[in-house]
Amino acid sequence: MSGITQPLPQHLQELMNNMDLIGLVPKNHKILIKDRTYTPKNSWTGPIYRWLAGESYVHTCMVVGRLTNEFVQAIVHEKNSEIKDMLMTRGLEYRQGIMNLIGTYADIPDAVTQLRTSLAILDLKIPDEVKKRHGILYPSGNRTSQPDITPGDEDYDPIITA
Repeated sequence: MSGITQPLPQHLQELMNNMDLIGLVPKNHKILIKDRTYTPKNSWTGPIYRWLAGESYVHTCMVVGRLTNEFVQAIVHEKNSEIKDMLMTRGLEYRQGIMNLIGTYADIPDAVTQLRTSLAILDLKIPDEVKKRHGILYPSGNRTSQPDITPGDEDYDPIITA
C-alpha cells in the first residue's frame, strides 16, 4: 500500500505537470507554453504562433528557471519520501527536456546560458548516486561511463609575476 495517505497537494500537481511539459519536449523543438504544444525549430509557422502568443526564448527560459526554483523548494521542503521520489523521477525527465532545449537554442548564447544555469541548479538537487545510475553528464561534459577529463590543479600553469 502506498505511503501517500492524502491527495497530492495542488501546487505539486501543477509543478509536476509543468515539468512534464518541459521534460517531453522533443529534440529540435520549441515549446508553445500557453498552448502546451511543441513546434519544430525550423518550422515557418512556429515563430508566428509563438509571436502571437507573446512567447519567445526569453519566455521559455523564464518558465524553466521558475520551475527549477519551484522544484528545488519542493525537494527541500517535502517530508514524504514517496513524494520526493516522484519529484526526483520527474526531475530526471525535466532535465532531459532542458538538455533538448539547450540543443534547440544552441545558436542563441543568452538562452543557452540561462538554460545551463537552470540545469546546474537542478543537478545540485539530484543525488550523485541517481546521476550515476542514469548516466547523467557531469560538469566535465562526460557520462559516468567515460573517463573524467575535468581539469585538475596540475593542468594549469602557475601564474608567474615579474
